[in-house]
Amino acid sequence: MHGPLEIRYLMAAVFLAEDLSFTSAAKRLKLSQSGLSRRLNELEKRCGVKLFTRDHAKVAITDAGRAFVEDAKLAILYSENALQSAKRAHAGAVSHLTIGHSPYVDPLLVATLLSIRLPLHPNLLLSMQSDFAPELVHGLATSKLDLALIAHPGANRKLTMTKIAEAPFYIAIPDDHPLATKETLTLEDMHGCTWIIFDRKVHPILHDMISRRAAEEGVIYCHSESSRRLGEESGLVS
Repeated sequence: MHGPLEIRYLMAAVFLAEDLSFTSAAKRLKLSQSGLSRRLNELEKRCGVKLFTRDHAKVAITDAGRAFVEDAKLAILYSENALQSAKRAHAGAVSHLTIGHSPYVDPLLVATLLSIRLPLHPNLLLSMQSDFAPELVHGLATSKLDLALIAHPGANRKLTMTKIAEAPFYIAIPDDHPLATKETLTLEDMHGCTWIIFDRKVHPILHDMISRRAAEEGVIYCHSESSRRLGEESGLVS
């Protein structure tokens, strides 16, 4: 009976799946292409199935390969976490929480989390990471993050969610704009206005929701290169 697979086999499959190139994957692994090929042959022999199809022109991943790589990434992550846990314990940190948050989350919430002191966990270590909503959700799903502050994460059966705050969605307009005197605005108010929405990669769920509602109201917004950069930097609709 074979023992557990070594990390080097898992990394070979993961890197090749990411690059779909023996040249690139071998370079990242500091192996020769023939060395990478031998490692994958040994891995597929252990698995009893083909994980990749390859010829002189291209590399493709099989369905079995996709399933393997998905769990292999988690195994690599857990091994890295084990190393970090050992280092933290050696440094005197008994417990560690990695918390993710959107760049646009209220700074007060982040500051409040960082100020937490739990009597039963005097050596609790908190580390914060800022990222866009899709990456935060992925970080939770793969155990890279312990918890995250995400604006409108959307339905996800793999996650346990609790609403902790509500915040208005702000629209930035010039002081002399006719709408500047209104305390609140609706999409209908934006008829005839040129406006800019943040880039979709910042928050796909929220972006699509606004786009859908805008289409229903017959409101058209700008999508120039400059608007995408502005939206990505500010996270606001203007």
